[in-house]
Amino acid sequence: MKYVGKIKAAIRRKKFFSDGTQPPIDRNDRARVMALAHNTRGQGNITRAAVDILRVLLYQFANLKDGRCFPSYEKIADAAKCSQRTVGRCLPDLEAAGFLTWVNRIVRIRERVEGLGHIWATTWRVKRTSNAYSFPAIATKPHQNNDKRQKDLGTSIQDFFSSTITTLKPENEVDAALLSLQRELGINGAT
Repeated sequence: MKYVGKIKAAIRRKKFFSDGTQPPIDRNDRARVMALAHNTRGQGNITRAAVDILRVLLYQFANLKDGRCFPSYEKIADAAKCSQRTVGRCLPDLEAAGFLTWVNRIVRIRERVEGLGHIWATTWRVKRTSNAYSFPAIATKPHQNNDKRQKDLGTSIQDFFSSTITTLKPENEVDAALLSLQRELGINGAT
C-alpha cells in the first residue's frame, strides 16, 4: 500500500499559468455540481470535507459574473470549518474527481536592471500571486441564462450577430450593388 502512495506522489500535475479569468457561473450550475458531488461522495470517491470545501468555493468565494475564485487555504479552511491541512488534502481529490482544477495566478513586473558596461535595461519578472480555482464541469457546459430572476450576464450586442451566412440575390437592388462592390474589390465569394 505504501508503494502505491509513492507512485501517486511521483505523478505530478502540470502547472498552468493564467490571470485567473473563468467563465461565468449561475445558480443552476452550482446546484448541478453540488448534486454530482453528493453522488460522488455516496460512491465513496470523495469525503464529506471535500464536499464542504467545494460548497464553500462555489457559494462563498466564486464570483458569479466572471467566475473568478482565488481564496487562500486559510480562508477556505475558516469558511469550511476545517484545518488548512484538510484543505490541502481534499483539493487534489476534488481535482481527480473532475470538480475543480487550479491555475497559478501570475503578474508580470517590469524591472530596470544594470547590464554589462553599466547599461541599464528593462526586463520582465513573473511573480506567482496565488491559485485560481476553476470548475471544469461548469466550464464545459455552454452558458445559457434561462433564469428570469438573475441579471443578464451577456451583452445586448450579442443578439445582433449570427453565425449564419446569407446569400446575396442579384435580383434585389441592394444585393446587386453589394455583389458588384465585392467583384470590384476582389473579395472571395462574389459570383
